Amino acid sequence: MTQEKWGKKIDFFYEEISVQPNNKPVVYRVLDENKKPVYIGIADKGNFLDRLLGHFLVGNMPIEYFDFQICKTIQEAIKKANETKKREDPKFNQFYEIDGQVIKNGQQRLPQTA
Repeated sequence: MTQEKWGKKIDFFYEEISVQPNNKPVVYRVLDENKKPVYIGIADKGNFLDRLLGHFLVGNMPIEYFDFQICKTIQEAIKKANETKKREDPKFNQFYEIDGQVIKNGQQRLPQTA
């Protein structure tokens, strides 16, 4: 399986977040100072900005950058997120899914795809 291309690494500042596309489903990665993924998430159409801004509330997550891929459907975003999580095993996805149902920030756990 080939590695998918992710977009440009964007500085995790409000000014950068607020100008990102918000009209399509996305899969996104929150990255640390070494540009390594610490969290992989999904956002449905109209929810990307809120999801990214929500990461400001997690005080101990080392956030420096983010990147994303726009998807045609939320199902495509879920599938890509699950594949990326398996491949990259980001630390904070594990933290948020401790209870196996709902992650700490209130977002539903990513459904598994067949």
